[in-house]
Amino acid sequence: MSIARWLLVAAVLACGTSAARVDAPAADGASLRCRPAPIVPGVTEGGSAPGTVATSVGTLRAILLLVHASDVEPDTSTSGPQDVFEAAHGWFDAVSYGRLDFRAETLPRWLRLPAPAREYLEDAGRYFRDAVAAADPYVDFSRYEIVYLGPPSAVPETTTEETPSTSGQAAGSTD
Repeated sequence: MSIARWLLVAAVLACGTSAARVDAPAADGASLRCRPAPIVPGVTEGGSAPGTVATSVGTLRAILLLVHASDVEPDTSTSGPQDVFEAAHGWFDAVSYGRLDFRAETLPRWLRLPAPAREYLEDAGRYFRDAVAAADPYVDFSRYEIVYLGPPSAVPETTTEETPSTSGQAAGSTD
């Protein structure tokens, strides 16, 4: 799967919303209440705990980490999917009525992860933790609200994960 296609899938998963579930009227005739019914863990239409969602106004900074499992060769290119980033910028600008400026960049190197691909398919959390650990010497994570992972195009299936940088994944910073 190409990085551009993967990032598009990740963006759709991260930004997608689900239809609200409507409760039946209460016995006392009270009006209908809507309750969010999230389809993606960590993504809701309702209230979220502080630090679990990215900002909705101002500047939203994201970084794409190009990562490959120990048994998968990286692609030759280290450039990010600029067309996808530009489309995402336009989408965020439109849906926020110009109040959110989405800025994404790619770390221009492939990061080798310590485990084979099948282990990451079984544990998305480990995939994310290993990627952050591999990038830590090169990335000041305090500058970003979102981290995307981009696997090589040779990876047929990928478990995606997007996590606001304040969600508890510890990383150092570079100065």
